[in-house]
Amino acid sequence: MSFEIIRDQLFGDSVAYSASCEDKSLIAYQALYCDCIYESAFATISTHLTLQGAYNAMKEHRLRIFWKWRNDYNRFRKGHLDNDSKAWKIRKIEILP
Repeated sequence: MSFEIIRDQLFGDSVAYSASCEDKSLIAYQALYCDCIYESAFATISTHLTLQGAYNAMKEHRLRIFWKWRNDYNRFRKGHLDNDSKAWKIRKIEILP
């Protein structure tokens, strides 16, 4: 039994992946974010086929949050960047055929 997963539709990459065995699985990496570690759970930012892609997504998300805070601080001159209650992590998942 063969199956084909188009990376462009699932993961944002541009190369097609194909496998031809029932017991083969696909390893993917999720970039996860939690906006308050005391009151909420982790949510998926994005899913990638490579660990480097997940780290890049996590880094971009952290920078986006920082620059949003920085722009708000420059406009209103109040508030602080509360990174103590935020968390990011990478989770390895297995996608079964």
